[in-house]
Amino acid sequence: MMREKNKLILRGCHPVPISSYLKALGILRVISKQKEPDVEGYWNDEDNFVLVSSMTGDELSDFFLNAYSPSPICDPWNGGSGFYKGEDKKTGMRTKPTKDTIVVDAISGSKAERLTPLRNALLMTTSIVQGLGYTSAPSGDIKMAFMSSLRASMPDEALEWIDAAVVLGDNKPGYPAILGSGGNDGRLDFCSNFFQRLRDVFSLDTGESSPSSEIWLKSALDGEIVTGLVRDVAIGQFNPGMSGGLNSSTGFKDKSIVNPWEYILMIEGALVFASAAVRRFDTEGASTISSPFSVKPNRAAYSGKSESEKIRAEIWFPLWRAAAGYEEISYLFSEGRATVKGKKAKDSLSIAVAVATMGVDRGITDFERYSFIERNGNAHFAIPLGRFDVRNDPDADILEDIHHWLSVVRRASAEGPGSVQSAAGKLEEMMIQFCRTGGKIALQRLLAQAGNCERALINSGLWQSPKGIYTRPVLLTDPRWLQNTYDGSVEFRLAASLASCRIEQFGSIRKFCEPVAFKGKYPSFDKESRLYEKRGESIVDVLGSLMQKILMTTGRKEIHSYPVYGKVYASPEDISSFISGSVSDRKLMELFNGFILLDWKSIDGQIPWEADSNSLIPGTWAVLKLVHSPFKLKEKCFSVDPSIHRLAFSGKLNRAMERASRRLSGEGCPTVVNSAGGSAGISRRMAAALLFPVSKWTMTRLFKMVTNSEVTEEGK
Repeated sequence: MMREKNKLILRGCHPVPISSYLKALGILRVISKQKEPDVEGYWNDEDNFVLVSSMTGDELSDFFLNAYSPSPICDPWNGGSGFYKGEDKKTGMRTKPTKDTIVVDAISGSKAERLTPLRNALLMTTSIVQGLGYTSAPSGDIKMAFMSSLRASMPDEALEWIDAAVVLGDNKPGYPAILGSGGNDGRLDFCSNFFQRLRDVFSLDTGESSPSSEIWLKSALDGEIVTGLVRDVAIGQFNPGMSGGLNSSTGFKDKSIVNPWEYILMIEGALVFASAAVRRFDTEGASTISSPFSVKPNRAAYSGKSESEKIRAEIWFPLWRAAAGYEEISYLFSEGRATVKGKKAKDSLSIAVAVATMGVDRGITDFERYSFIERNGNAHFAIPLGRFDVRNDPDADILEDIHHWLSVVRRASAEGPGSVQSAAGKLEEMMIQFCRTGGKIALQRLLAQAGNCERALINSGLWQSPKGIYTRPVLLTDPRWLQNTYDGSVEFRLAASLASCRIEQFGSIRKFCEPVAFKGKYPSFDKESRLYEKRGESIVDVLGSLMQKILMTTGRKEIHSYPVYGKVYASPEDISSFISGSVSDRKLMELFNGFILLDWKSIDGQIPWEADSNSLIPGTWAVLKLVHSPFKLKEKCFSVDPSIHRLAFSGKLNRAMERASRRLSGEGCPTVVNSAGGSAGISRRMAAALLFPVSKWTMTRLFKMVTNSEVTEEGK
């Protein structure tokens, strides 16, 4: 008769830190293989691991205390594996026992039944090592040959560890990050540490549990805080908070603290990755270690980094909320799906897009993201980077517009200016966070950062160097970049109107903002550009200098009428807000830098953003704008006098106003706005505001306002 299944909530198993996550996998794996094949597990809403088993909690504890048989693991390719004695300083011979060799010898000579699989593996390995005459760990080509020979000789049950720790099949071994550098991390050997923790929880002679074993196990399973944990032993990269060292406690320095059962079950869980890692070749022919949820890392993903730190890998650990057996979970880690439009996710961004667009296996509800970072010499730490919910956001694929371009920029700037690397890294992390949260504000900030990244690339001159020769300006072709970022703000509408401008005979205003050329489907950097000039940082300086450059350049082409047309029109209300200084110039500038990256040819039709048409616009600006109109007014098309803008931009508003009024009067259109007032700052903002494109309807209204009876305060 089948026993009823119990849901055992393991409150000591959480997704963070990684040691706790692996511990949960280890419990599921061991119970499935050694006690109950149909056991299942899942993560509940409180992020506890739940074991669905016919056992009770007491029976689970009794199994680990009295029947658990450690998996046969060993790594004789490492010096600290316990197979090589230390050097005797007196004789120079390697005959001195070490703590590593002592524990290996103890297990090899044990009579405990529960140690039989591990004992047999160690005895066979010792025989192979001695048969080859090794007294120290091999290196170089010999090490690779030894690993291959060992794998061919060991029994199947001993291969899980080898396959989890090492990937063979190329000129040199590859090491999946989950187990450091082939089963060790710096001086810490995971196998030897595993053996020593076994000695803590039960007698290596008899297999009987130690006095503290039950308390430690209860803490590992239920999360209860206990005293008497093992001190001054290493846990390595798996739990940085328990590793000791500087800042690990309230004092300046403390020793590491380890629960032996925590470490044992963690190593058992790491064996789930035995079939996960394989060697793959990328498009450039480079060989890399790859597994379903292991991707190229992004350096900007975590705070507190320094240039001396190295990021070895990034792994996204899946969580599932429905009960699943060990075979299902093992398959998930070896063949799991993380794809974007049918292509395997290879880096942080692509897996984030996959998670946001349901490009992962059904059943996965969340991912815990970890980065493996080198600190303290050669030691690594698994740093959690946050939780990502699997969701269905159909707009997340919009990031593909930037993804390839960003990858090229990052490769080109790998050894280039730090400003480009920083801007690119920040952009990538903002893209990842957008996949995590969504939202128009997040996408808007991301778009602005894309503009900042391109400007950093241009200012660095990298695009002119041999390394940057293949970098191109980014072109965002998806109309959703405009539709999905609209926040209703004045700055947004003004920035969009500016970026949509086209210059007669020259095309996009982007040519005046960046050294780009549009000769094919996509833009390219133009070393011969005569339109682009470096400009100031403020939006007023940028717009003023852009206007002067446009008027000067089109004048040389004998284009006498105002040559700037917009696809998105600015409203009088928004322009008035800009002139008065009641907008965020910084936000406007950042959005403008982002919006010029859009392919405005793909934006169909005029966007109905025009605000209150009855808003008060300064009469002085209206007069200035009338002589900068691309439309015919009363069958008249006014020719451009660049000096009018130049005077206003230099702060001489009265003189600019007088000249504009004379131009209108000379065309039979006398104005009723006869005086101009305002500071030099207002004059400059009025001059900058002349670049905002307005509709023909607005121009007609301005014409009536300054030439008929509609008199503003300035005209009274």
